[in-house]
Amino acid sequence: GDEFQLMCRNVENSAPLFKACSTPVDAAVSSVVGTKGDPGSTNGVGTNARLNSIISISLHPTNNFGLFLEEGSHKVRKVQLEDYAVTWFSGGDQGYQDGKNSTALFDAPTQIAIQNNGGDYALVADRDNCAIRKVDTTSGQVQTVVGSASSKQCTSLDGTGLSARLNKPIAIAIHGTTGVVYEQDSSRVKKIDLG
Repeated sequence: GDEFQLMCRNVENSAPLFKACSTPVDAAVSSVVGTKGDPGSTNGVGTNARLNSIISISLHPTNNFGLFLEEGSHKVRKVQLEDYAVTWFSGGDQGYQDGKNSTALFDAPTQIAIQNNGGDYALVADRDNCAIRKVDTTSGQVQTVVGSASSKQCTSLDGTGLSARLNKPIAIAIHGTTGVVYEQDSSRVKKIDLG
């Protein structure tokens, strides 16, 4: 039958694992990254990698890799779907800063969504920075596109780009050039025109 990749988190025994499902009919599930009962945040291949409290994952439209977030690590990590090699991709310590790879800083990012048309970038709901961050899926460059994370003005205000304000964005999705974000503290869904 037709094969597809489905990556999901499994929090059994506090040790998230990536699972891969092979077909939509039989949905055979096998552990491919991480080890049950042994959480951590170590790069590696397959079960030698360590994962900790995964909260979001998004697959690239080429099906070559996925990007995921771990709660508490404030980083974006990358998994190659050919050999399930896991590496750090973007983000350093907790904080706020645009930049490339480890020079970029996030504060409790909660969801990542890769653009489905070309996959050139991903959007990250950076909850405690009250901002939406754009991550280049090739270089790891991070740029704030919505909100004012530098001043953490966590309120709900429509506007354009950095003049708009978000109140604890926790969920995001992309379709074409339109993003949709959910704000936790104001219980609102907002539409973002990505142009």
